[in-house]
Amino acid sequence: MQSGQIDDPARRARKWAAPRVAMADLLLFYDVNVWHRRCVLLKALLVTGLGWQLVQGDEIIFDPRVDARVTDHPAARLLGRPNETVLETFDELIYRFAVDFYSQGNAYLEVARDRRGVPARLWHD
Repeated sequence: MQSGQIDDPARRARKWAAPRVAMADLLLFYDVNVWHRRCVLLKALLVTGLGWQLVQGDEIIFDPRVDARVTDHPAARLLGRPNETVLETFDELIYRFAVDFYSQGNAYLEVARDRRGVPARLWHD
């Protein structure tokens, strides 16, 4: 597969190069190579397993390792319980996000907003 670049000054397009490895091949490598899978899972665990804190300025608003109850801050409510699934924490959600990112090179979180337009739920599929 050859990498092609778009260089059209009339459209003022940025130069673009095709990915070196196809997405289907990346998924295949993750499925058939157990050492690659272990490396991806370990990297995702090392990055996301440190935990998280919600910080505003110098004040720690929410730290799930210290206090299990969620404060009244809207971001703390969202990250404390990202969706209706009670068993899925933000740590598990972001871990699966990281596994997709490190195995395929991209990952997505779906954000659902309430009637006021404020983020209310997070999903990763």
